[in-house]
Amino acid sequence: MSVINFGQRPCERIRSYMDSHLSNELPVETKREVLRHLDTCADCARALEDRLRVRKMLRSAVESESAPVQLRERIQREIRRTRTGFHFPVQKSHWALAVAASLFLVLSGWMGFRVWNLRTAAVVSEANEKILTMGVGDHVTCAMDHGMYRKRFTFEQMSRALGPEYAGLVSLVNGKVPRDYEIVVAHRCAVNQRNFVHLILTKYESVVSLVITKKTGEAFSKSALDAALSESGISLHRAQLRQYEVAGFETRDHLAFVVSDLPKHANLDLASNLAPAVSSHLTRLEL
Repeated sequence: MSVINFGQRPCERIRSYMDSHLSNELPVETKREVLRHLDTCADCARALEDRLRVRKMLRSAVESESAPVQLRERIQREIRRTRTGFHFPVQKSHWALAVAASLFLVLSGWMGFRVWNLRTAAVVSEANEKILTMGVGDHVTCAMDHGMYRKRFTFEQMSRALGPEYAGLVSLVNGKVPRDYEIVVAHRCAVNQRNFVHLILTKYESVVSLVITKKTGEAFSKSALDAALSESGISLHRAQLRQYEVAGFETRDHLAFVVSDLPKHANLDLASNLAPAVSSHLTRLEL
């Protein structure tokens, strides 16, 4: 048997007034009705607190952004236009709604511009792209084109191939990546007359490379616009090149890259997990 809850209807009516109540736009009698109901209904009182909290969060977020002068002027024009643009009687709440809609469109455009601007800022510089291409080139040539990702080296084979300087990277990397990643190959290789230390990991159908090479005068741009993020003080530089995601970082004498066919954020997550420990290992070699 279903029970019809008639007591819910007053709550629905009161909740429909809440935004106007918070904006102090209700007639006196309606406001008193809302207050009386809130005194006896804990659910509606909590709902009002939730709306008030959301308003404060939104206000705080907006106030923390410094709007350009052009935006402030445009908002003022929109308000003046909205006030003078109606040639028939309009209730105050409807006028407020029209103003809010206009401001929403203006602010949405501005916030959209800010998001676009941040994405544009993350676009790697030409100089950094050239460096990142080194890592992608080794991944494509060695891991993919030569099919090294299909091989399975033993730990002893990996250590021997890497040599005493870099052999410790196998255990180090294995401890920093999720368990479903497997290091299948670790060796040294050369592409376009450049030497690389190369670890290849697989996860189901995905192939990931950690590629390391010694610098020959290269260095990532120090511009903050080029850094995708910073992990433990280490700047990660990210791009999508030749349909692969690549994130690069550096020490004094080394360049390192994490390259994969993973989505952007997954590749960055791997790089951010690996960068501090790999950088520490390379820095010790440079002492």
